[in-house]
Amino acid sequence: MRKGIWGFALVAIVLLMASCSSESEYANAIPKDAAMVMSFDFKTMAEKSGINGKGGEKVVAKLTDALKSGLEGEAYKTAEKIIQNPSESGLSFTDKVYMFITPHSNAFALLAKVDDEGKVEALLEALKNEQICTELKSESGCTWTQMGTALCAFNKGTFLLMGSNKGDALSLKGSLLSLMRQDAENSYVKTTDFGKLASAKGEVVTVMNMSFIPNDITMQMRMGMPADLKLEDIKYLVSATFEKGKIVVDVETLIENKDLIAMYEKQSAASSCIKGACLEYFPANTLVWAGGNINGKGIYDLLCENPTIRQALDNPMLPIDIEGIFSSIHGDVAVGYNSLSNNDLLIYADVTNKDFLQSFEDLKPLLAMTGGQMQLNSTGKDQYEFRMYRQSIWFGVKDNLLYISNNERLADEAGRRYGVSLQNTPWAGQVTKNRFFMAFNAAQLVKDVQENPRLSRMLGSDAAMFNAILGPCDYMDVMAPDWKSAQMNIVMKDKEVNVLQLIVRGLENL
Repeated sequence: MRKGIWGFALVAIVLLMASCSSESEYANAIPKDAAMVMSFDFKTMAEKSGINGKGGEKVVAKLTDALKSGLEGEAYKTAEKIIQNPSESGLSFTDKVYMFITPHSNAFALLAKVDDEGKVEALLEALKNEQICTELKSESGCTWTQMGTALCAFNKGTFLLMGSNKGDALSLKGSLLSLMRQDAENSYVKTTDFGKLASAKGEVVTVMNMSFIPNDITMQMRMGMPADLKLEDIKYLVSATFEKGKIVVDVETLIENKDLIAMYEKQSAASSCIKGACLEYFPANTLVWAGGNINGKGIYDLLCENPTIRQALDNPMLPIDIEGIFSSIHGDVAVGYNSLSNNDLLIYADVTNKDFLQSFEDLKPLLAMTGGQMQLNSTGKDQYEFRMYRQSIWFGVKDNLLYISNNERLADEAGRRYGVSLQNTPWAGQVTKNRFFMAFNAAQLVKDVQENPRLSRMLGSDAAMFNAILGPCDYMDVMAPDWKSAQMNIVMKDKEVNVLQLIVRGLENL
């Protein structure tokens, strides 16, 4: 197992110092029914990171030292030669590198172009001598070998590394050899999805459909979906770009199924752009915040279209007016999680009335029959505490604002406007342009861990990695103006340096 890791590590380092521009016949090896295909522009990534310049010398040295420490003999010499001159691997550094996943994640693969078949063979022979891979065999116009739980094949133009989620590498042999000789007409390259993948901007681009999800969990996804829905119909284009001070991830739907589009349009009608008034009710250092704007009655009606959910909501044994609660909600809904240290949670929702609170009064006699295990206590006008064993939740309505919290003080102060609130954050201006918005305060998380000895002890030896990854990060936000598109931004504290350069600096300090 340990030997196999070094083989994969060598491939990773070679690709890191490589790659991307023109398309070639090697992409024909991508199966037409691939559920997910990713393309990597390692050449641009390397240029942006500066890893091939003086700034990356320390990182490359650390990576190669770690790699060489696990290799001996001819494999050590080969690795050293490749690190000094990546073209010695025999792989092309002027073409894109692909990764693909087959339906239901039954298999995954890494695909690259071969420039020099002899050098690739020499590399694998060296790895074979270190027992990292098995004896090389020639079959069906290519050479193949087993590398741990994966199979590797190559010919004069294509390098394909393929693994299975079941760990049975040899079961992939038939598929591997078939893909190696596949022509363009039967390949993914002739699909419209590949055209979108090739034309999209970004260093890492993905086209995916939901058929990549394993069979055992797809049934849950189909709840409320059209009966004739195919998971392949739910498709997305995802592109990641590394910029100065941030990583930008754009998501675009590629859905063409008319019934599915109609369903999403109907769901979208139950939401609107966020008004943003709730931002003032949370302090600026809130760890996680999420908000939306909904028509509660519309949401309830959508839920009731599913027979199973409708039966649960209409349960006559529940004295609570579920429909009344949903119907009263109309406007912004916001959730804030304060910190890991105290686990305080606060939820707000705009309501048109407070009539639904009467059903909680009707619930009191039923809870009284639990012998004190569950209690519902009135703590003031339109204010309640629900207690189960030693845990309590406080909720109520104040000025047409429903609030729920696990902290009594926060519940008592519901509707408080903070002097320095989320309204003062750099992302606040984007909230009202979207139907959904979420923000994660990475800088506050790092601070929480540093100031809380218990959290630091929990991290243990992983603390250095935690600080290296999150230390340079300021915040992350996710926003969706409609059901057709979304964007995620991972924003750094240093806004003047490309994120990839910051990553290289972080690796230097590990």
